[in-house]
Amino acid sequence: MLHESLPNSSFSGEIFLSSLDKFCRLFSHRWHFITRSVGQSNWTTETRYPIKPANLWHYWKDPNTLIGLRFGQSTRYALLDLDRHSPYHPENDPTALSRIRAALEGIGLYRTLLVQSSESGGLHLYLPLPGELPTYDLALCLRQTLEEQEFCIEAGTLEIFPNTKSYRFHGVSNYNGHRLPLQANSYLLNDSSEVITNDIDYFFQVWDLAESGNDESELLTAIASAKQIRSQTLFERSTEPRSERAKAWKADSERVIEAGWTGKSQTNELLGTIAEYGVVFKALSGDELYRYTLETAIHAPGYEQFCRHQREIEQRCRDWSTCAERHRKPYKGFATGSYWNKQPATHNRDQVDSAIARIRRAVDELKDTAGDLINRVKDWAQAIAKKAQCSLTTLYKNKSLWYGLGCNASNDPIEASLDPPPKEMEPDLETLDPSPDGELHPTDPMKVDRGVTTVDQDLTGRYIRLTPSQFISILPMDTRRAPFCDRGSGFTLGLWDMCTSGDRAPNLERPSPIATAQDGVSFVFFPDQPIA
Repeated sequence: MLHESLPNSSFSGEIFLSSLDKFCRLFSHRWHFITRSVGQSNWTTETRYPIKPANLWHYWKDPNTLIGLRFGQSTRYALLDLDRHSPYHPENDPTALSRIRAALEGIGLYRTLLVQSSESGGLHLYLPLPGELPTYDLALCLRQTLEEQEFCIEAGTLEIFPNTKSYRFHGVSNYNGHRLPLQANSYLLNDSSEVITNDIDYFFQVWDLAESGNDESELLTAIASAKQIRSQTLFERSTEPRSERAKAWKADSERVIEAGWTGKSQTNELLGTIAEYGVVFKALSGDELYRYTLETAIHAPGYEQFCRHQREIEQRCRDWSTCAERHRKPYKGFATGSYWNKQPATHNRDQVDSAIARIRRAVDELKDTAGDLINRVKDWAQAIAKKAQCSLTTLYKNKSLWYGLGCNASNDPIEASLDPPPKEMEPDLETLDPSPDGELHPTDPMKVDRGVTTVDQDLTGRYIRLTPSQFISILPMDTRRAPFCDRGSGFTLGLWDMCTSGDRAPNLERPSPIATAQDGVSFVFFPDQPIA
């Protein structure tokens, strides 16, 4: 059906990428490729280097060599492998292939490509994806989808590429490799398993049609559902005590606890075993773990006779409970205790609340004693930080608690620099005259002389549109603190947001506003002398 929309196997490829480009983009994972000679049965994996695109294309066209690739972290395709002797092969079950395709339609894969993989008659059912997807998530989704329809996933029967590979703690685990399509004795088939062609251009034309017919949103929804089912399955499995070593560990700990003290110098070892047992096999935590450790210890055999730490036993039990909870985790298959009901850690929140309380107390105390004697915000902040025993960073994070309270610093330049700009400096666009080219300029023209522009009137409080995207305010400014434009620097007094690279601004002691033009952006400076 998919092939009926194609006229024949020979067509103009002008509207498609070249076969080499599409081939290398689709089969893109180069590492650990596999090769074998035609007529042999054993594949060889090359682990020393990745294959280059030119060599990949060369081996694929070689009639005497077969080449295959694996999958990387993401992929644009998948395939199902049906061996000739599989119970799902069309020769053995004419309805199996239709049932597989029906299962795939349930996750948005409506169009597939059927390829004869080798001379033995095995089949590869290619699944073109509408976008690039995570490889393992896709493999997990395909496996769950087929197993729900009671298909058996195993080698020689029905294999999925990419496979749901195992995780390795050391090194890298690879996905299984598969031979690439349309090599020796490999052909594109129609829905009736009849040979169409082994032409790669025609193959990619059919591929593009199939890719456009698959639904990415449905597939992503199915992948998300498969991941959720996988997580739930892993959790349920983890609640079953499957480890014989864990059972042996539990039995050994119980024997030690039941024996109790049998001599001197055993307190620390025994308390550590009790606390560890409470965490690992009873899932206890916090005060519940502490009480269990204490009760078990004082009722253990030999406690009154051999334990020399009876006077500080409570502190010892608390210390060992804290240590065990820090270094051990519960074994889910044995018990469900208070550990699983623990609330998230609140240490950071407690620290913040404590710092806020100390700052408030310090401000209240200093306002009555030293507030009138402090004239600078900096000194006021340092006094509060010292009294509250906190850093200046913490103090300024909670600025609303102390800034402007109890300090005679209204004329402090630091405080003044933090004030927001006055409302009267809002742009007054009505005083701007549009120019013929659509730009906005001052009412009086500006005469440019070697990059320096002199304005002959007071424009304080006025805004000039110097570029199509920004307004710049002209403000009176103290020449001693006037910013200058260094290469890569910006102004610091809040007058302008950016500065282009250039030399320093011209002499600012001239009794008139000055504007500089650098790289097409103008900056206006206004000294403190009266305007003539």
